[in-house]
Amino acid sequence: MNNILTLFFIFFCFLPELTAQGKIRVKPANGINTASDDVVCGFIGNDLIVATNDRQDMVNDFKWNEHKIFRLKRFKRGADYCTYTSIGEIFAFNSSGDEGTACYDKADSILYFSSTENYGKGSGTNLKLYSAQWNGSSWKEPELLSFCTKGYDYTHPVFDQITGQMVFSSNKPGGRGGMDIWYTYRSGKNWTEPENLGILVNTAGHEIFPTLFHGDIYFSSNGLVDGVGFDLFRAVGRDQWKISIQLPEPYNSAANDLRIFFVNKYKGFITSDRKGSQGG
Repeated sequence: MNNILTLFFIFFCFLPELTAQGKIRVKPANGINTASDDVVCGFIGNDLIVATNDRQDMVNDFKWNEHKIFRLKRFKRGADYCTYTSIGEIFAFNSSGDEGTACYDKADSILYFSSTENYGKGSGTNLKLYSAQWNGSSWKEPELLSFCTKGYDYTHPVFDQITGQMVFSSNKPGGRGGMDIWYTYRSGKNWTEPENLGILVNTAGHEIFPTLFHGDIYFSSNGLVDGVGFDLFRAVGRDQWKISIQLPEPYNSAANDLRIFFVNKYKGFITSDRKGSQGG
């Protein structure tokens, strides 16, 4: 496999919702989904961050770095969580590189994101993690996160502003093979040495698209269960994320389920290529 970024095949978003009977209802997020590939990243205020592209065949063409067409866009919410209107790209940088998933730290007005673009000290063609700060009128020039090592891919960042923990996916040395889930903590302007979640989470396959909710780490894997493609799992926080639990239906489906992002305990977004897609 020439490029491990087989991983960012993004599909379309579904909205899981807890009904009054305590059942999970999953329905298409039609205000977000397009014929392109779309994934919900998180919020900036009430606006939704979505990573999207305009390529139609991401399933069979996985070479991320050869197709520089991914962008982070901002969506304004309408009457409900399935009603959104695109209000344009987040960045105005003159970038030719892909922009991966992102997360926003509202306390410090910082957006963490991955990109193949070389900002500041960034170099090479791999995905790298950056921070960009909002100064009230525009985004400052992105800065490379200190733990990123040249020659390896770092992507899918999620940041907990309360604990200072960042979780991400990388094929850096010390992992189990493929892309693994790692975590680090912010210390001032620096970061601690990333730690691997270990053998009960990471596999010789790929673990990607982590998110955080109530201390647990949710992620997608194609290595924990044989023959099912990508499914969603939860690494339990009270066990120091050393135990992985496969999520039940309808969070997981017969198709590839890549990312779950919780709005609260009742609502969230799933990125999946399950039945009901508008394409991509």
